[in-house]
Amino acid sequence: MIATPDPERIKAICKRRRQWYMATCIIGPLAVVAYFQQISSGAHGRLPPFAWAALLVSVAAVVLGDLIWRCPACKARLPRGIAPTPHFCPQCAIPLANPSERTWAGSKGARRFGWVLIGAYAIILLAGSILLPSRRHRHYVAGGRGAAPVFTQPNADDVTHLRRQLGEVDRLLAARYAGAALHASSADLSLLQRLVDECRRKPDQTLELQCLGVAFGNVLAREAEMHWIMVTDEYGRGPALQYESSSLIVFPLTMISKRVDAGEPVDLTRLLAAMRALVKQHAREADPASRTL
Repeated sequence: MIATPDPERIKAICKRRRQWYMATCIIGPLAVVAYFQQISSGAHGRLPPFAWAALLVSVAAVVLGDLIWRCPACKARLPRGIAPTPHFCPQCAIPLANPSERTWAGSKGARRFGWVLIGAYAIILLAGSILLPSRRHRHYVAGGRGAAPVFTQPNADDVTHLRRQLGEVDRLLAARYAGAALHASSADLSLLQRLVDECRRKPDQTLELQCLGVAFGNVLAREAEMHWIMVTDEYGRGPALQYESSSLIVFPLTMISKRVDAGEPVDLTRLLAAMRALVKQHAREADPASRTL
């Protein structure tokens, strides 16, 4: 003799499962929002650890929601989303809810769910915009909006750090090409290009690419008549190259890495030529007499 399931017990179980399922409906999208918030603010070339955690949580919420929201009697999948609990199981037709109960869409629980979801999204977005660093790249400083950047000469610690980054490039060269060395001239471009092409084929090479950016900056400083300065602005403090005392500022530290991250080709010879042309154009615009030549 097969025991008949107690309808009231089935309804009670279904109600509890509905609550747990709705929790996964909240956690899953929140985890997705946190994931994209992290990858939009994380370091280039690598995924922040918290982004991995958020991704795993979102996947786990989907899997758990699928396992939880099933008929207690026949284990058939029930309709997804925030629709009200079906009165009967579509598979075995066992009662799952009382027809006299108010539909979930217009209930107090539905309104509470909506406000909780909106509030949680707002908190994550607000916290991310305040606490997480920006991923924007700086290009040229020429009277942009916001707080004015502060330009200073590199101090002893700044020079030491730049030399350490150049030393990393020397180490990379020595490990691959015997006798190769940097000379801070256009003769370095072929060696730097080979290292760039090699680094871009490997994951998590942001630091190496930034070191190569410093080495390219040394070439640019000599070939385009620029000099190193330190820039402190809303994004922090970092090295840059300045043409004379003008507003033309370039940031070689990320000049290579940002192009690699964007999937763009990196041709250092063309990049140097473009920077030279930019300096010449800036010099002509700054000197009215030169425009008549």
